[in-house]
Amino acid sequence: MKALFKRIVVDKENKIIKIRNAKNVEDKINKIITKNDISSMVLSKDLYSLKDKLNCKVLTGERLLNLMLYDAIKKILELINKDEANIHISILVNNNNGDIIDNVLELARETKIINIVTENISQFLKVQENIYNSYGVLIKISNNKRKDLLRSDIIVNIDFSEEKINKYIINREAVIINVNNDSKIKDKKFVGINIKEYIIKFPQNFKAEGFNPIHMYEASIYDLSFKKAIEKLNKDSIHIMKFVGSNGAIAKEEFIRLNN
Repeated sequence: MKALFKRIVVDKENKIIKIRNAKNVEDKINKIITKNDISSMVLSKDLYSLKDKLNCKVLTGERLLNLMLYDAIKKILELINKDEANIHISILVNNNNGDIIDNVLELARETKIINIVTENISQFLKVQENIYNSYGVLIKISNNKRKDLLRSDIIVNIDFSEEKINKYIINREAVIINVNNDSKIKDKKFVGINIKEYIIKFPQNFKAEGFNPIHMYEASIYDLSFKKAIEKLNKDSIHIMKFVGSNGAIAKEEFIRLNN
């Protein structure tokens, strides 16, 4: 009988580890983690279901997708043919982290209307102050379910669940970017675009059979600062080729429709 192989990539050593027996895979990987003092790793697709059972951080692409927010918004603005200075952007976020804040700072340099919608308003008051002092841009921070998303052209959903986002009244023609989840909009009047993932161009050396290239690339930038990570993305020419919705790749015509 042919031996079964299950694979993991250990990012700190940049190598593939093969486990010959499919039995007790979880225990075997955890032993490798402990023995090698591994803090993060990339799992192959056939092992991805174990991501919440291992004793280290399993890379899911979350940081890479957060880092590409500015790129995603610029591409959307090109597709809908709107000027970023006049666009209304709302960011749905409850958990404050460095990448999110750095992205908001990047957006604030170009965009005058940014709204942070959060249930944890106190976490973001310092961000509001920093952006105003740095760029003279006043970021609105609130949690009004009836008004906050009603005029938003682009809605960036960082960590709101499907249940939570559907409690808000949403601009029926908005473009929604789901960064870390796939939240469907239940309002039947919604005719906008709901993006659940990106098709991204990667260098060939980040592609390996059985692995998600998003996870593979994230391993190379996971420990870098925001600035260094963005520099590496630019150096490697990492960019979004297409957006994907529930029914597959979203055609350019769908974005053009929103501007008619």
